[in-house]
Amino acid sequence: MTSNTNPALLWALLEVLFIEGLYLWDLLLHMFNNCESFQQLASLIATSEQHHAVWVAHAPDIIWHVAPKIIPDFDHHLIEARLVAMWCESARTGLPPPEISPGAEELSGNFRKPSPAKLDDVLDALEEKCMLDIHLQILSFPGVFEGNGA
Repeated sequence: MTSNTNPALLWALLEVLFIEGLYLWDLLLHMFNNCESFQQLASLIATSEQHHAVWVAHAPDIIWHVAPKIIPDFDHHLIEARLVAMWCESARTGLPPPEISPGAEELSGNFRKPSPAKLDDVLDALEEKCMLDIHLQILSFPGVFEGNGA
């Protein structure tokens, strides 16, 4: 889906295809999976109740298809977010965290697709890492925190 797609033309095509007997949800899923940004995804979800229903029914599959196009190494970040959630739950309850197999395959999106909430966790973690990187870069500048002689 590109930003210069004519929505009226797209809807006309959808109506023709639906009349011809093609399953509309499959076509809508194809449109969702071709989003190239979270902005496009959000716009598509908000387009109609039917689009929203497709999102609700298939969000983990859509996220798993779209997020890697937007976030490099998405599966690695997803595994990290799931590990952090397990660690936090363990700390909160005082129970040891569950055992994880070497490689943590069961935390991968290949094993269990991410929910919208888990996508939010990944995005929050990436934002925090970005802020930490900026902070560390600022600290690495010589003289930043030295007196300015005033």
